[in-house]
Formats: sequence, C-alpha cells, structure tokens
Amino acid sequence: GDLILPTINDTTKRAQVVAEYGQSTTAGVQFGSVTLKAHTYRTEIIPVSVELLQDAAFDVESFIADLLADRFAAGLNYDLTKGSGENAPKGITLDAKAVALAGSGISYDDIVNLRKAVKAKYITGASYMMSTATECDIMLLKGADDRPLWMPSMRDDAPATILGKPVVINDDMDAKTIIFGDLKTYKARIAR
Repeated sequence: GDLILPTINDTTKRAQVVAEYGQSTTAGVQFGSVTLKAHTYRTEIIPVSVELLQDAAFDVESFIADLLADRFAAGLNYDLTKGSGENAPKGITLDAKAVALAGSGISYDDIVNLRKAVKAKYITGASYMMSTATECDIMLLKGADDRPLWMPSMRDDAPATILGKPVVINDDMDAKTIIFGDLKTYKARIAR
C-alpha cells in the first residue's frame, strides 16, 4: 500500500527573544504530504542448465546473482535519479533545484552560485551530485587563486571534493547538470 509522509517547509521560521513575562505569539504550520508508492522490480529471467551449474569451472550461481544485483541497482538508481513518480519512484532531479549548466563550459561562478542557492542549514551535510562527464569538466576549473576546484581524495574510502564538499558520481545524471545540497534529505521507499 501507499506510504504517506508529512512534509513541511519551515526554513524561514526561527525562535524569537521575548521578555520574561511577555506573551508568545501564535503562527500556524502549513503541512503537506508526499505519497510513496510501492513498486516491484524484476529483471529478465536468465535460463541456466543444470549441466552448466554442475560442470562449470567457476561459481555460476554467484556470477548470475552478481549480474542480477547489478541490473537491480541500475534500474533503481535510474528511477531514484530521473523517475517520473507515476509508475516509478520520483527521482531526485524532479524536485531538486538542480542547475543545468548550458553551453560547452562550466565556470567557477556557476559552482559558487549553485552553492549560494542552498540555505546554510543544508550546507553542513551537503555534497554535489553529477555525472562522470560533468566531473571531468570541473576537474579543469580553477578558482580565483588559480587552485583547482576539484580535489582528489588522499584516502581510498573518501570522495573527491569541490570547494571542500564531497562529490557523488551518478552517471544517470544528465551531462552539465549538478545537484548540491544535503542529499540525505531525499526520501525513497524500499519495501522488501
């Protein structure tokens, strides 16, 4: 069944200082909701003979299991990135304030303006999401001090960064399109 989650945009509200016996004011809260539907994913059936399973010089079952896992991951990633929300999950690029950078180049100003469009509350845990092609374009950019914007990680388990923020590579993103913000705030339903 559908899963309904409450939503609210309260980023402009903040507490106020009042005198010790001062009266508090009231302000309503505008709730919304988002409906997360359940979707079933399947891959094509891969026929495998008993003879192949018995006679193969390698673990055919594990090989096919890994192949199917890759197919599921590819289908789910595409929909979580670009899904229409109709017969698939609603992709992050539909609601995100993604910046589509026109023309042949991406400039330092484009990256700074994208970052400037995000409220400070969401910058602490923020990261960039882009395709490999877009990341390669950014690797060529330098800031005002002639230092590269893109910095490779010195650790194997850490992502590269742009202006100190991690880069998430997602090749289902359109070329020349970048998302910046706290990607953990994107919600998707995974039902098992």
